[in-house]
Amino acid sequence: RSQKGQRFSEAEIVQLFKNLLPVLSYLHRLGVIHRDISPDNIIYRPQDQLPVLIDLGGVKQVAMNVAYQLAGGHNHLSGSTNTRLGKLGYAPDEQLRLGIVAPYSDLYALGVTALVLMTGKQPQELIDPQTMNWIWSRQLTVSYLMKRILNRMLASQPSKRFQSADEILQILESESSGAAINYSIVSQPEKT
Repeated sequence: RSQKGQRFSEAEIVQLFKNLLPVLSYLHRLGVIHRDISPDNIIYRPQDQLPVLIDLGGVKQVAMNVAYQLAGGHNHLSGSTNTRLGKLGYAPDEQLRLGIVAPYSDLYALGVTALVLMTGKQPQELIDPQTMNWIWSRQLTVSYLMKRILNRMLASQPSKRFQSADEILQILESESSGAAINYSIVSQPEKT
């Protein structure tokens, strides 16, 4: 669709999240980080029209306790070499510069992917080059809930991002079930 210049609606992105986040949750529980999520690596299966995450050639086994230690600010991996992999604009800074990956890295890339699919613009067009802050909300109107989710997925500091796919799923499921949303997006939103 993006190759045809077609944009995704917010509802379609919510459905994409509901379909892909369980897959990411499963991979992350196994300690597998995809490291290369982008529109190019998501295809729809013709038989059931479900999204499929492809190109697992860049995945990296990461012990979950090490990943969460890194989220807390530790930058030393004993005996481990970090491979820098990911698409510019989609991968978070710590992944590209330092090779540090964790579930929040894939969630960041999924957030960027959602913006690209909804705006039809490349990531570089959605960031202020002077401040490096995301400016996507100037070009796209979404619900308050989606704005909060995307801002947290795209937080510049890993510790302010969602730490698991399940956190996002819980918010989306609460919203779709009509239940009162009592979730905690405690991080300060990025300036948009």
